[in-house]
Amino acid sequence: IDKTRGKELLDNSDYGANQLLYTDDNHASFHSPVNASFTIERHEYAIKVIIKTSVPELGADIIQTISLPSYANRIDLETEIHHAKAMVNHDRYKRYIYIAFPFAVENARKIVQLNGCIARHGIDHTGHGTDTYSAAREWVAVENDSHGIALVQLDTSLVEYDHIHKDKTDYGAKEPGSSIFSYVANDWLQMHTPGGSHIDMRARYSIIPYAGTYQQASIPDIAEQIANPPLSIKVAPHSGRLPAERSFLGEYISNARLLALKVSETGKHIVFRIRENKGRNVELPDAAKKLEICSPDERELATSENNVLGPFETRTFMFPANGIAIKDETPHYRQDGIPEKVGCVYTGLIDMPRAACGEEDGQLYLLWGQNPEKDIAFYELYRGETEDFVPSKGNFVAKVERGEYCVARHVDTGLEHHKAYFYRVRAINEAGKAGDFSDVFCGVTRED
Repeated sequence: IDKTRGKELLDNSDYGANQLLYTDDNHASFHSPVNASFTIERHEYAIKVIIKTSVPELGADIIQTISLPSYANRIDLETEIHHAKAMVNHDRYKRYIYIAFPFAVENARKIVQLNGCIARHGIDHTGHGTDTYSAAREWVAVENDSHGIALVQLDTSLVEYDHIHKDKTDYGAKEPGSSIFSYVANDWLQMHTPGGSHIDMRARYSIIPYAGTYQQASIPDIAEQIANPPLSIKVAPHSGRLPAERSFLGEYISNARLLALKVSETGKHIVFRIRENKGRNVELPDAAKKLEICSPDERELATSENNVLGPFETRTFMFPANGIAIKDETPHYRQDGIPEKVGCVYTGLIDMPRAACGEEDGQLYLLWGQNPEKDIAFYELYRGETEDFVPSKGNFVAKVERGEYCVARHVDTGLEHHKAYFYRVRAINEAGKAGDFSDVFCGVTRED
């Protein structure tokens, strides 16, 4: 990659590429893996280097996999952290894990993408970042007018530049360097991780050097392909009533991606959403110009007057579903007046109940999807110490009122340290009728 780019990929800093850095004393000292063993595997499409090592101070075994694919000019990295005991036992306000990427780009601009929005570090930011760090979920890049390096992040959400800063609220101190330090764990990323005596983590990255700017190199499109690779399944021919080929809309826009295709809330329209993904204007085809534009929640219907889709713009269209067979997936509730079993409907965020380790000692956060019926009055929550416990008056925990959101919640407190607790919940309607109990779900409290 250095030869392809014509420049060194890394600077001569104190850190190596993909080096894990751990501190448990708020950056006074750092620890890195020791005593590594290496295995090289040659596959049809890539060479893989597997590194097994450990960080004694973290109490963790580390497995790093470096893939050199033959089909792309990039490096794919994966770091697995197993049984990190210190992440549970040490003060969460003092412990951090980073992975270092000491890239070498002169006079670098810092570009980040978070949930489809692209920003320049220190210029376009809101309260999600400071001059020290940036929120960067999909990818981040350091570049000048001639070349750059992009780092695609699949599991981490924050990065720092130039060097690791102890003061995370540092404003007005922009750094000239192009090194990137990706947060794997900090005081809030791992705060509610369920479990007892250790934490397991995974961090996946891709390094992509490129010529020109990120727009010219189509970095957003490449990052999208890495994050959401196309999957193909080979199936055998089969008979059916439909023709071999059928279409209700056919247009091709090279620099746009289809984000959603669904039936409208009324069931009378087809809704689809597209997003420009290469950072340049594109004129919409004639077929799209005739469609109605709506907001993501399908309101504010209007005919488009702007026939150009701007850089990274997202637009939602809808058109009549005349002649298109739509499967009715409306939930069919029980006809006997008894509530459905809790967890029967996916809310878009959660369906089945679950428990997570609370922030305080002896605390668990309990969540479940609200029942779809309109006449639900409240929920009954029960707790046991074995998986096969039977709900009864003696293990009743709480009456949880129906909330205004699609997810119901309850905080269970006063529990023992580092212990597993089992729960079941059921819905009660306004007529006083109770639904079936949910499946058992479990949570483990923090260690003392």
